[in-house]
Amino acid sequence: MPSDRRQHDRYRFWIPIELVVGDQRLPAIGHDMSRRGAALVCRRSVDVDVEVELHFQLPPGEGDMRRVGAIVRRAGPNAADPRGLWPFELGIEFTAEVPGLEDDLQELLSRLGGRNPAR
Repeated sequence: MPSDRRQHDRYRFWIPIELVVGDQRLPAIGHDMSRRGAALVCRRSVDVDVEVELHFQLPPGEGDMRRVGAIVRRAGPNAADPRGLWPFELGIEFTAEVPGLEDDLQELLSRLGGRNPAR
């Protein structure tokens, strides 16, 4: 049994995301996504419990633009890139299930020749 608390299949690939925090728009990269949330890396941290909106396309650059409401549940340094372009990592929980998201994630994984989603 996995040691983490995740209950949904996770999909690991890099997706450009625009993170909207109030009136600010921040570039971010989603690198681990499920139907209920995502892990992002970004240039600045966002406080825990702050409501945000994610804007992204699946597949990137081709699909319909999605606008997804979310709450920051975890924020901290990006251990893999602490002094680089993406020094912060955020754990994001979607405020509602996103219709069709898991199907789109599976399709993208298939297009990339991936195997089963991470668990």
